[in-house]
Amino acid sequence: MKRLFRPFKKRLLFVIVAAIVILGAGGGYLAYRHWWHHKPVPAPQLHPADQINKQIEGTYKAPQNQPSNSSTDTNSKPNSSSNNSSVPTSIIINRAGQADTGQPVSIRATIYGLNAGTCQATFKMDGQTDVTTTSAVTQDATTVTCGTFDVPLSKLPVSGNWTLHLIAQNGSTTTPEASQIVKVTK
Repeated sequence: MKRLFRPFKKRLLFVIVAAIVILGAGGGYLAYRHWWHHKPVPAPQLHPADQINKQIEGTYKAPQNQPSNSSTDTNSKPNSSSNNSSVPTSIIINRAGQADTGQPVSIRATIYGLNAGTCQATFKMDGQTDVTTTSAVTQDATTVTCGTFDVPLSKLPVSGNWTLHLIAQNGSTTTPEASQIVKVTK
C-alpha cells in the first residue's frame, strides 16, 4: 500500500511546489506592475530664475486694463499706439531674477500700447539708495518688450529682497507701474 501512494505523493508534492512557484512569480509580477506604474512622478526641474519667481509667487500686481488687439490692419506694427489709439498702455513683468547666485539680475517684460520709447527699472529696499536703470523699448513681428535688462550686482549693494518698479514711456505716454519682489543673492 505504501508503494502505491509513494508515486502519488511525489507527483502531488511536485504539483504543489510548481503551483507555489507559479503563484509566487505571478504575484511578484503583479506587484512589480503595480508599483512600477504607480510610483510618484518626480517634479520637473525649474530654471533657477523661475525657482526664485516661484518662491515669491503672489507678489506680482497685474495691470488693471488688459489691451484688446482688435485692429483690422494686418500690416500695422504690434501694439502700435497710432493705429490703435484706444488701447490702454500696460507693462507686464515676464521674468525678474538671477539665473544663479552672483549672476546679474535679468528683467524681461512685455509692453502693450507703446511701440517705442524707454523702459525704466527702479530697485528699492528699505535703508538702501534706490537703483535705477533704463533700456530701450524694442519690438519684433509680434511683441514689444523692454529690450535686455541685465543689472550687474555691483549696482545692488546688498543681498536681500528688492522691490522692482518697472514702467515704460514714450513722450508723455507712460504705462502704469508694474512691481515685483526680486530676491538678490551675491
